[in-house]
Amino acid sequence: MKALRATEDIAKKIGAEGVLHSKDIARVSVVGSGMRSHQGTAARMFDALAKASINIGMIATSEISISCIIDLDKVDDAVKVLHKAFKLDRI
Repeated sequence: MKALRATEDIAKKIGAEGVLHSKDIARVSVVGSGMRSHQGTAARMFDALAKASINIGMIATSEISISCIIDLDKVDDAVKVLHKAFKLDRI
């Protein structure tokens, strides 16, 4: 909880109203250098999660990755639908 205290201290210094946190979330990511040249990766990820009724709480991206924060109890479902969406279930 040291990191949480540090975050709360910074929030006070910058005038933020507070810090929200939860232990009931998880991150799922799609990663690969091919994302630079393949359009639609984010759309495919978001569509797959939406069709499985998995709510995305936050999104972070880079040139080679897309990460979504989801409810912890949806992790197994998310991994399965993403594997299927990107045809990784065939490997």
